[in-house]
Amino acid sequence: MSIRETTEMLLSGKFICSVTAPEAFNDLNNPETHETIGALLRPLNRKISRTRGGNAYYAAWINLEANSDRDAVTREFDAVRNQLRPVITFVLELMDCDLRDHPLNVGDIVSEAEIVTILENNTFLNERNTALLRLLNSKHTNSPVPVQVRTVFDSMKKFGIIAETIEGSRRFQFTGKLEYIYEVLEFINSREQILEKNAEEQNTAVQGDVFNG
Repeated sequence: MSIRETTEMLLSGKFICSVTAPEAFNDLNNPETHETIGALLRPLNRKISRTRGGNAYYAAWINLEANSDRDAVTREFDAVRNQLRPVITFVLELMDCDLRDHPLNVGDIVSEAEIVTILENNTFLNERNTALLRLLNSKHTNSPVPVQVRTVFDSMKKFGIIAETIEGSRRFQFTGKLEYIYEVLEFINSREQILEKNAEEQNTAVQGDVFNG
């Protein structure tokens, strides 16, 4: 993948990981290419950031002095915040389906067909999936289970949380964005009491901390 393509992916808000773009991910692991792309981003008030676990790269803001940049950050923050609850609900649902007691991680594979089979035989989990569809404002809450599950998976794919292993297989891998979502959730939870004291002021501070990478 060319340096231009990788730079454009970062600027478009994509998370680059070994699942979604292995070639670009390897390029960013190369110090020379990493510096070249970083130099291209700096005049645009952006820098390359990496999740703490090291499984994804993304473009973060360098500073938020310009009003236009603050507006852009607010939009990005709102988009991520709106995804948090559905994504975490999805992860918890899959953990219950698999009877595991540890979170799903980048690279973990999940089969849509297997989840359909489990939900069709478990009323409780089926109801949880319907609740997730309500969070997603879906019109398929009363649809057959296979349609409901496909709708949820398509939403998570659109969020960039999962990617299909082979086109049309309906088997998915979790992407590096999941690691980022975990970090944002942890960050917000650690500052929940502060946010309650002065919501508007602290919300702006959280946006800056999160999107400055």
